[in-house]
Amino acid sequence: FEGGAMKWENSVGSMTDCNLTDNQNTASNGAGALHLENSPVSFVRCNLTRNSSIANSYGGAVKLASSSPVFTDCIFTRNSNSGNSGGAIHIDASSTPTFTGNEFSFNSSAQFGGAIFTEGNLNLSGGLFLGNYANFGGGVATQGSVSCSFSNMRILGNESNSSASSKGGFVYFNTGSTGSSFVNCVISGNKSLGRNGV
Repeated sequence: FEGGAMKWENSVGSMTDCNLTDNQNTASNGAGALHLENSPVSFVRCNLTRNSSIANSYGGAVKLASSSPVFTDCIFTRNSNSGNSGGAIHIDASSTPTFTGNEFSFNSSAQFGGAIFTEGNLNLSGGLFLGNYANFGGGVATQGSVSCSFSNMRILGNESNSSASSKGGFVYFNTGSTGSSFVNCVISGNKSLGRNGV
């Protein structure tokens, strides 16, 4: 219902060197593996693999609600949201997570953000986006008043490929985006069936 494996609510904690694999949310409210609500949890060197949400909600692996966790050197692989958006992670407007050195590979969603769908500001430093795909924003999609920054990233072979109107092979900045920056990034081989391969 809320987190196929775990729900953290008004909690503080950490996970280090953990594997979360093949967890699923089949009902509602998203988060195939982890649902965080008002919980600043730290994740270090965790692997999240093949987690999924088939509910009409957000976050194939992780859903953040009013939470500001720290993700460091984590790997998100083949997580999916076949019902809506955010193949690996959904970030709501009240969440401000920190991402350092993480890898997102072959995650997918039916609508927005094959890896990440965010309604809050997004800052990523180091790491990889490889082969993620969605209808809008194969790697990342935003909604609302959002600022994004990407630094020291490798961004390779992401696709928006679900329909002829798909846009943003890597990133789709939706209406309301307040700014974006890319610093020292390698961006190659991304494509879209509709418009804007990057």
